[in-house]
Amino acid sequence: MSLKNIARREVVKVRPNATVAEASKLMEERHIGSVVVSNNGNAIGMLTDRDLILRVVNKGLDPKHTPVESVMSRDVVTLNEDMGLYDALELMRDRPMRRFLIVDGKGHVEGIFTLDDIMYLIGREMADVASIIETEMPEGAALSTEARNKALARRMIEELWNQGKLAVVDELYAKDYVGHGLAATGLGTSLDALKSFVKLYRSAFPDIQLTIEEQIASGNKIVQRWTARGTHKGELMGIAPTDKAVSITGTATMCFSDGKCIESWNHWNTLDMLQQLGVAPSFGG
Repeated sequence: MSLKNIARREVVKVRPNATVAEASKLMEERHIGSVVVSNNGNAIGMLTDRDLILRVVNKGLDPKHTPVESVMSRDVVTLNEDMGLYDALELMRDRPMRRFLIVDGKGHVEGIFTLDDIMYLIGREMADVASIIETEMPEGAALSTEARNKALARRMIEELWNQGKLAVVDELYAKDYVGHGLAATGLGTSLDALKSFVKLYRSAFPDIQLTIEEQIASGNKIVQRWTARGTHKGELMGIAPTDKAVSITGTATMCFSDGKCIESWNHWNTLDMLQQLGVAPSFGG
């Protein structure tokens, strides 16, 4: 697996003479922790949230009159997009950095690869390993119910939401499944409603990716806390595309029976999403 297949392709760039205030506004709007400082297509540095604290705020600099070139991190590590994942991990192992730029053969920035991406990949691989172990283990030595249900819940995130494989709905959910929280969208609570719900959001946010933050298992129930990130490229319930990046959190409490989800209670921060899209007022001081 090469980095070109797994790196995040949307990279926000700024000019060296852009002000810190301009860069910070971009970071806030896109909900990202860094921007690439680029000169004629080539990366010469990065401005990160850490740089803003240590080199701007702590030193009392005026963001409106400070160019990013004067406070950016210059020790930027680039990795070729054709490099394999394991070769990249070997190079990254001894470097105390969280972000690495992916470049093409001409040195132009094509993406970004972070430690968060690595953790996501590890989580996905562990879910696959759990499924293989369950399949290969001899009869009578199967995984515990809680471990099996955790693996199923991970597949819901990875295959249904992140990959858009609607066919797994019939595999992972019972025919009489009830999805509490879906009714608020006007779609209903059935399997068909769930499929329509996923299609609705994946159409509005084509690059949507959900990350599992925590899983708690108790008996036949799983509580899963997640973060969803995506860019608003399509219409969402009457809201025209804004091209804004959104990051929201949510939870799902799922009840399983015979290896399938029979009921779930879904909650997510809709108000925060609408505020980030600019269609609801912000009440912060």
